[in-house]
Amino acid sequence: MSTGYYPNQPPAEYVPSDYDADEHILGLTWLDEWTEEDPNSPIAKLAKAFIEEQAIIAKEKSAKGYSPDLIEEEFLKALSQEQWYDDQTNAWIALQEMRYGMAPLGEYKKLVETTRTYIEETLRDLGFRDSLGNLTVDVTDEFVTDVIYEASIVPMQGAAVSLDDNVASRYIENKFLEKRTLDTEEGSLDIGAGQLQDLYNELNSVARANFVHIPEEDLWDLVIGIKREDFGLNFAYDVITTRVADQFPFLEDSPILRRIMGSELSFDADGAISTQAMSTLQSHLNPYQQRIASLWDTTRNEISMTDLFGDSLEDFIVGEEGEERFMNMKETRDWARLHPNFKSSANYSMPMGDIFRTLAQELGA
Repeated sequence: MSTGYYPNQPPAEYVPSDYDADEHILGLTWLDEWTEEDPNSPIAKLAKAFIEEQAIIAKEKSAKGYSPDLIEEEFLKALSQEQWYDDQTNAWIALQEMRYGMAPLGEYKKLVETTRTYIEETLRDLGFRDSLGNLTVDVTDEFVTDVIYEASIVPMQGAAVSLDDNVASRYIENKFLEKRTLDTEEGSLDIGAGQLQDLYNELNSVARANFVHIPEEDLWDLVIGIKREDFGLNFAYDVITTRVADQFPFLEDSPILRRIMGSELSFDADGAISTQAMSTLQSHLNPYQQRIASLWDTTRNEISMTDLFGDSLEDFIVGEEGEERFMNMKETRDWARLHPNFKSSANYSMPMGDIFRTLAQELGA
């Protein structure tokens, strides 16, 4: 029990400066060990934030002369008032009753089966599957149990235990989508069709629309970071558009770059990123692309700027060092007229035919 606190004169056997709050209740407790064991768990993140807050409070109380017992007592009282802790405790008690109490034996077994099915479906949706739909990762009994204890909820007193889908999916994603470390082999992620590949394709389309090259592993890092909720889509978009400034430094402080950097993400009817309504380097170059197409008697969609000028548009850049810029419209037109494609177009043959006929008439032919 608590012995109270002594704001003016602590007892001789207790010296506040010797009290380490972290070691006493916040460092080696079950709660702290749990958060360290599984730091990416959504509940563990809430617990960690609570621990960090309480560590400060405990040290302040220690400095004021509070006894260790009272500090710990008030810590446990604050913990009991946390909603996440209350929810987790209720779910844990209900699960223990299902497993070892008077609940029908089949209830917990059914929960295990439905949880395993949910995990496998979530992993397939992410793309952890082969061309036949078979899982390419193992789902252990231990992991199923972890998900049950992490994501189970009891909606109301006496209600059946169920999974919180949002918590469960985040827990699964955090477990199977680990951050790339320095010793990770570079390259693409071995993943099948699914949410991860779809998101990768969307981010890659934004990069391609801005003619920037981003290594596969860097794009996958963005995809995984988004799915883990380490950051959002807007952060990933900022990373990509910043590459525009890095790759084309002569665009710094230009209206083109300001429009690109200031553009907001746009989405289609299915919720996927769409570059059609966004300001991109491609949208800036569309008129130039159209000019080339009209001179070559074809459509703009048939003109590939990267095929003509290089993946990084290096051949579309003119000017001396320090004065680089993209071609203007006149330079683009002149370039297109000197290209072999122009000579085979109707725009070339018809005017030239008229010129030859005029010359022939003047010569009396």
